[in-house]
Amino acid sequence: EWRTAHQADKPAILDSLGSPFFFSSSFPAGMATRDMCVYCFDVLVGHFEKMDCPDPTFQDGNHPLFVTWLKESKAGNKDLSLRGCIGSLSPLMTHSGLKNYALTSAFKDRRFSPISVTEVPRLHCAVTLLTDFEDCSHYLDWQIGVHGLVVEFTDSKGRSYSSTYLPDICPEQGWTQHECIESLIRKAGYNDHVTEDLRRCLRVTRYQGTKSSISYAEYAKASNFHTSHARPLALAQGN
Repeated sequence: EWRTAHQADKPAILDSLGSPFFFSSSFPAGMATRDMCVYCFDVLVGHFEKMDCPDPTFQDGNHPLFVTWLKESKAGNKDLSLRGCIGSLSPLMTHSGLKNYALTSAFKDRRFSPISVTEVPRLHCAVTLLTDFEDCSHYLDWQIGVHGLVVEFTDSKGRSYSSTYLPDICPEQGWTQHECIESLIRKAGYNDHVTEDLRRCLRVTRYQGTKSSISYAEYAKASNFHTSHARPLALAQGN
């Protein structure tokens, strides 16, 4: 289920569950689309209904990708809270990658309890495809709102750390560049004092991405799979 590799020429990264990954800059650019979000909802509804979901309607590709689930505080409320976000910094086939991570992010993000069927009508799904990985010349060699980041470093005891934020995280949180770097260091699990010497020793990789998102209400109108089965609709409404 979890992609690991042994490639000496590619740096190891950690996904949201702390599994080792390897990424490469040599993959074609991709555009995240609404149909990808619809497919992730189809996968989730099919899981709860114990039914195979339809095949994807979009072209397959080969991209690093993340699937994010968010939930409205109340039905129709625009105030969203994170319910799961997991993906791969290694290129994956888009069809199988989204099918895998639609469920993995819903049920296996260790920060949250698994999503329940009664939450479905308040969910939003976002798909992010990652592109343009580049080494930064220093830890501030990136732009807020443009780049996502991977931070890697080793402490004085030889322990290795790494973490990542997608491009939209820093502007959503209202962070400065320094605050974002500090948060990435803490997210990686480093609890000692963060010094300027440590910051200067960071290996920082920047990347860009395209993102698409839909609400459950939008999904219900767009998906033939959803509308053609009364039982999944009843489940998703919590009945």
